[in-house]
Amino acid sequence: MCAGAISLMGVKSVFYGCSNDKFGGCGSVYAVSEEGCGTCSDQVNLTQQGFKCRKGLFAKEAITMLQNFYIKGNARAPKPHRKLHP
Repeated sequence: MCAGAISLMGVKSVFYGCSNDKFGGCGSVYAVSEEGCGTCSDQVNLTQQGFKCRKGLFAKEAITMLQNFYIKGNARAPKPHRKLHP
């Protein structure tokens, strides 16, 4: 979703720390960065375009930040409606 929004906004370059092997749109799962967001651009009358990506910028630090975020959780997040399995 983020890569699609970046494509629709016309951003030319993106620099990021680490890829997401499950949901990534900058080449790890989908190639939104190369191909644009596909048919979503037709729905809002925008030109489909890709963007340049440079991954691995402060990769170790980015991974550590994400791990810490998921370990601590978000105290302001709404409570889940179903039981979470440990």
